[in-house]
Amino acid sequence: MLCFLGAVAAGLVPVPMYPPLGIGRLESYLNATAKIAPISGARMMVVSLGTQAMLRALRGRARALERVESTELVRDALPAVAPLGRPAPDDVLFLQFTPGSTSFRKGVRVTDVSAPANGAAIALTRGGDKV
Repeated sequence: MLCFLGAVAAGLVPVPMYPPLGIGRLESYLNATAKIAPISGARMMVVSLGTQAMLRALRGRARALERVESTELVRDALPAVAPLGRPAPDDVLFLQFTPGSTSFRKGVRVTDVSAPANGAAIALTRGGDKV
């Protein structure tokens, strides 16, 4: 989460992804990630130190992906980043890829204005539930 927020604060456009769910699903995860990287324009993937060695195989599959680094290395290598100022409402905050259950995953641009609006809608919906 901190890496995601740091990327946003630095003016980068993160593409959040779940880590591989197990060794048995690693091959499909690598294939999906190799397709998402060039579509999203990602040049670096930041992962936990524990999954970094497994995901280095991506460099051969996703030619656009120049680096697979650990969150620890990125945290320690970069100086504190000062926020760049308030983004415009239509600026892309992050890219979210659909699950791809009926077709290949599609990237959805989440803007600075749509993210908080969606969060507020979720909060209202959950606040009205009687569970």
